[in-house]
Amino acid sequence: MGTDVFALITRWEPMVDAFRSSGSLDFYWNALPKLLPYAWQHRISGGYGFVEAAWYYDALREHLPVHVRTPADAFVRMLYARLLFAEASSDDLKADSGAQGDECVLYALRPSSVRSALERFDSVPWDALSEIGARTVDPPRTGDRYVPDFDAFETVLYQHCRWLRDAAARDHGVVAIISQ
Repeated sequence: MGTDVFALITRWEPMVDAFRSSGSLDFYWNALPKLLPYAWQHRISGGYGFVEAAWYYDALREHLPVHVRTPADAFVRMLYARLLFAEASSDDLKADSGAQGDECVLYALRPSSVRSALERFDSVPWDALSEIGARTVDPPRTGDRYVPDFDAFETVLYQHCRWLRDAAARDHGVVAIISQ
């Protein structure tokens, strides 16, 4: 069984209305293979690595000095709170719709939250983080599906950033969906 990851770059109000009416992402799954008229879908391959980036960061963060960890935490927590930090995820779709939410949503950011996420991304000292990541060796994991090194981890974070920049350019939201 694989892990699929999708990002919906979406006009926010129609997405909130559909989620409110459905109470879950059923409206999205039922629309497939056609797409929603107000959203653009981005799918990535290697979805499990996308999820594993959260656990890679958890192992890396203990090696980060405060001036690197604080801004990196702010960005990563916004995206991976549900998986990594046992906190409520950044789910503006749930908050704005008043619905229960859907366990497939990794994060859902309204346009103002998209801009906030980009500010957090831009505040991370990427050179320092890369230097520490390059010299930090993680303990081996069992199985072959994991994020093996900093370069793979960084690739995932930059994928998030591409989605966020695409959404910000359109003044849209982002809904990141994980399906297993």
